[in-house]
Parts: sequence; structure tokens; C-alpha cells
Amino acid sequence: MSKVIVTTPIGNAEWFSLVKEDKFGNYTCNLKLEDSPETHKLIAKIDGMGAGRKPYKKETDGSYVLKLKMKSQGQKKDGSTYIINPPAIYSSVGKKIDGQELHQLNVGNGSEIRAKVELSAYDFMGQEGVSCKPKAVQISKLVEFSGGSADLGFDALELSTEDLGEESSDDYDF
Repeated sequence: MSKVIVTTPIGNAEWFSLVKEDKFGNYTCNLKLEDSPETHKLIAKIDGMGAGRKPYKKETDGSYVLKLKMKSQGQKKDGSTYIINPPAIYSSVGKKIDGQELHQLNVGNGSEIRAKVELSAYDFMGQEGVSCKPKAVQISKLVEFSGGSADLGFDALELSTEDLGEESSDDYDF
């Protein structure tokens, strides 16, 4: 089975988990690509790789959601496991992000990224398809994920005279 490395067009990241593995032990990200000639060229390349399941879904607006997925570990024939490194992450100027900066990176939905992916056809236990493994990702526009730590207070619905520091002028006795 052949493997091909291609670069995706820039799209919007959804559920970015390429720095740290997700709860299933995978590095994953959904990449939403606009309906464009570059996207159609990529989809044609994927379709030409083989039959079966494809790593994309066409949306009603003509855009595509490409599923980038790679395991974080593998198993050798002797039963021992080995670690698979996450994809390399690059800034918009092409500088590799690593070390403490990488661990503090918090990529949220809507970040604009492009990826170098390895496309390969598979046929495993009667299941056929094409996989799309991320090898490197470039972040062109970062949207930080806040994780719900923002202030969840409320704005005033209406201001009372007490809030304005004035005495109430109504004749209530209580």
C-alpha cells in the first residue's frame, strides 16, 4: 500500500488534540476546509487512494471536514508497545514550537491551520479505507481555548436607585 505526503489548504481547526493525546490515546483534529479548487484537488487525491471509508465528510454548504487522526502508540509483533511522537507544530512564520511553549499551547476551535498529512490506503480485517495521519501542523491564526475559566457572572438587568447611591423615593413602609 502506498503512502503519500500532501499539504492541506488552510482551514479551521475543530477539537484540536495534536499536542496531547485525547482520551482514546490518539492525536486528532477535525479540519474544516472551504469549498475551493485546492480542497477539491485534495479530495480527488484521497478518493484516488482507494475504496472504502474516507477521512472526510462533505457538509451541506459544500465545505469538507477532514479527520486528522494518528495513534499515540503502537504494538510490535512481540507484544511490546512503542510511543509514536505527536505531529510537529509550527508557528505562522514557520518556526517550530517546542518545549514549554508547546506545552502551554492551547489551540481552540476556529484556529486557522494547515497540515502535512500522510494519506495511505488500508485493508484490515475486512475494513477498507484511506487514513489521514497528521505529520506536521502550521498554525496561521491562533484562537486560544479558554476552557470555561472566564468570569461567568452576570450584567445588570436594570439599575435600582440603591445601586446608583440614591435613596429610594417611594413610600413603602418596609
